[in-house]
Amino acid sequence: MKEKIKGSAADLIIYVFAFAVGLIPFTFIENVFAATAAYTAAATAVIYAFTVVMKDVSVYDPYWSVAPPVLLLSMMIKYGLWNVNSVILFSVVLIWSARLTLNWFITYKGVGREDWRYAQYREKYPPLVFQLISFVGLQFVPTAVVYAGLTPVLLASQRTEFSALSLFGAAVSLCAVWLEFVSDRAIHGFLREHKGENRTCDVSVWKYSRHPNYLGEMSFWCGLYIYFVFLCPEIWYKGLGFLSIIILFLSVSIPMMEKHNAQRRPDYEEYKAKTSMLLILPNKKPKKYEISAGAVVYMKTGGKIKYVIIESVGGVHGFPKGHIEPGETEEEAALREIREEVGLEVELCDGFRVVEEHPLPEKPGVTKRVVYFLTKYEDQDIVYQRSEIADAGLYTFNEAMALFEYESTRRILREADYCRRCRRNHKGFIKSF
Repeated sequence: MKEKIKGSAADLIIYVFAFAVGLIPFTFIENVFAATAAYTAAATAVIYAFTVVMKDVSVYDPYWSVAPPVLLLSMMIKYGLWNVNSVILFSVVLIWSARLTLNWFITYKGVGREDWRYAQYREKYPPLVFQLISFVGLQFVPTAVVYAGLTPVLLASQRTEFSALSLFGAAVSLCAVWLEFVSDRAIHGFLREHKGENRTCDVSVWKYSRHPNYLGEMSFWCGLYIYFVFLCPEIWYKGLGFLSIIILFLSVSIPMMEKHNAQRRPDYEEYKAKTSMLLILPNKKPKKYEISAGAVVYMKTGGKIKYVIIESVGGVHGFPKGHIEPGETEEEAALREIREEVGLEVELCDGFRVVEEHPLPEKPGVTKRVVYFLTKYEDQDIVYQRSEIADAGLYTFNEAMALFEYESTRRILREADYCRRCRRNHKGFIKSF
């Protein structure tokens, strides 16, 4: 808690300074849109400088929620825009900001505890490339997107006339904030109760949507546009900047979170199969599965890495695998199947788990799910089970890739080989429908 208080106090000082710097161009520019744009750009530049000095991009995280009410209040004061529309819209944005900033504070861990997404970029790219990504992609693009989302508010706040229909837009935005609040409470409670279990949150609204918080966020900005379009229907096209926020969530935030959850949570694919991605909808009818476990098996011989590839009696090449017996774990089943099919005692390599799914033509409505691990062995001969396997042997990576009939099998080997070479954890999901 001490680190959280210390870090948030440091962030507060940084943000006060950043907004003070932003006020300089804001004060001297007359056009409301240009002045507000210069304000937020200057403040973002200052915050970026601090992220470089402190080596922590997460310093920027609260900007999404803190900047809008600051920008709107500054605009109202400078231009004297104290009308019913500006007051209503500022109040709605302030409520949204308070909720989102509170959620940031709850999850905040202190200076130097970067979000996993930033840490991935920092590890993956050289320092200069990372700073370019940070400056443009992680900070200025979100700033520009938020500014674009605020455009309907900037336009509507300059109108003195009032349309009662606009209140519908305000109601949509407030309902969206409530949805985000409910989502936050549910997932925070779930994570406290199941700490360390890597389980997927499937309670409250999360039972019906995989991303109810993102749904709420997108709906909030849609509500602001609805308010504007009822008030200013003749210039409806000038407020379409909010669509950039929708695009950002659909093309970046949600796919990234989907991939992250699939890698970290073993039950995520099952949850994904029955739960709507975004909209709150009844759960889909659960699929029927036949579940098997197997492994990519390798050894080093003659200075080369070779993989154990089997050929089924049907002439299909792949890896040792078979059904999971009652009471067995996935890992136990994989090791047993390897022992039975190719006569090898192998060692399980930590950090690799890939799930492959495909339909069973002979069993309509049933999906075959195979969980693959990575294993290795030394100084043993392959003795394959002739009743079920036509052939088995050792092949280099390129030889094996040429043998496989299906792209899904090639992908499994490709990912296993990468995991072996780079010694990085890897969890994935492959569909071959």
